[in-house]
Amino acid sequence: VAEMHSSYLPLRRACPMNIRARVQGVVIDEEVQADIVRLLTLWAEARARFGKGGPFLFGTFGAADVVYAPVVSRFLTYGIGVPGFAQAYMQAIWEHEWMQQWIAAAESEEWVIEQFEMPVA
Repeated sequence: VAEMHSSYLPLRRACPMNIRARVQGVVIDEEVQADIVRLLTLWAEARARFGKGGPFLFGTFGAADVVYAPVVSRFLTYGIGVPGFAQAYMQAIWEHEWMQQWIAAAESEEWVIEQFEMPVA
């Protein structure tokens, strides 16, 4: 979790988070690819060592899953291909009740912005 908090700047720069968007043709350079490989490695290790009890990194839904939800969103937004185990994990995150609430809030965000937008003088 600490690594997620302070790392992956190339991924963050190349693939800004936008739950509502679907982007094709994003250029994945070597730095971004290294971030993706590192993330998938961490996910694979957590799932292999601790994930037997369910679809999340440590089996049941927990703090690590909350922290990695933005990565799941980025991977989906930018169509980043991942192996099967990661696809299953991402689906579990995407379908989780809290993620669905976050998605719904993002989808309604445009309305909220319109309601509070300052008039231009």
